[in-house]
Amino acid sequence: PVTVAQSTLFCNTNDECSSVQSPCNIGTCVGGVCVFELQSSCCGNGLCEPSSGEHCSSCASDCEISTNCNEVDGKDDNSIGGSYASSAFGIKFNVDVLNDISFYEIEVETRTRRGSVNATIFTYVGRYQDASSDLSTWEMVFNGTSSTADFYIVTMTFNSMKPSIAGSTRAFYIAFETAEAFYFNLPGVEVSNNDATVGLSEIVRELTDDIMPGSINFGSTSNFLGGIKYTYGDETITSDESNRPSFVPSKAPSFMPTNNPSSKPSVNPSREPSGQPSALPNQHPTASPSTEPSKHPYMMPSSQPSAIPSTNPTI
Repeated sequence: PVTVAQSTLFCNTNDECSSVQSPCNIGTCVGGVCVFELQSSCCGNGLCEPSSGEHCSSCASDCEISTNCNEVDGKDDNSIGGSYASSAFGIKFNVDVLNDISFYEIEVETRTRRGSVNATIFTYVGRYQDASSDLSTWEMVFNGTSSTADFYIVTMTFNSMKPSIAGSTRAFYIAFETAEAFYFNLPGVEVSNNDATVGLSEIVRELTDDIMPGSINFGSTSNFLGGIKYTYGDETITSDESNRPSFVPSKAPSFMPTNNPSSKPSVNPSREPSGQPSALPNQHPTASPSTEPSKHPYMMPSSQPSAIPSTNPTI
């Protein structure tokens, strides 16, 4: 938390308050006294604000491991090593989410002690087994060079946090530029904590276009040895699954009426018009019959004259 000294600073201008302010605590001169206001969405204000993009890697001064962030890790960071293969260019796996969290970074155990790796990370809302092999239907969250290895471990921070609600599944696919770049585990085991479970993985070949490459059969299961980092939200997290378009459009319209009906009727005529046109009655009929004959008789004579002449002709 940020602690502000409880002292009165007298001033004549705002500039006289700026000498003691911080980027997250802005001072203005009000009535001859400096008044400071703590800024929101500011790294350094003592508040971890995931909704503003803050997490334990982007703002370590405000966000703390275990309190604001956590990690589900396939292996202790102090123990390095595992399987690798000359044909292994990537790995894909599912994460079953147990609590509302937002993923922001992946940690990889590489085969380089001091260097970095080039990679691309894709994510998909759902199981990778159910996803299209067309990677344009996945979302790219990292594309570039990792951090420099710290005892074989590198990090790749996403371009934005990826929220997932409890009970959902999110898939990840990491494509490395070179083979033998990372360690994986044979045989594989599921890895979990109180917030998420990382399922068994598939090792895949080199990515050469926008289509998911084929998997490699080692005759055994495998699992990802790195860590998937996430933050606990400071507001209600909603899955972005509903924003993804359907791969198979509906064959029939919805039976549910629209919530926003048209303000104007359709201009299309009826498919089954009536046999005879409707008579157009007077829109304002009288409440009772008239007691006085019309002074302006109808111009068209009757086609059927009466047999007996009227005793009261019209005027």
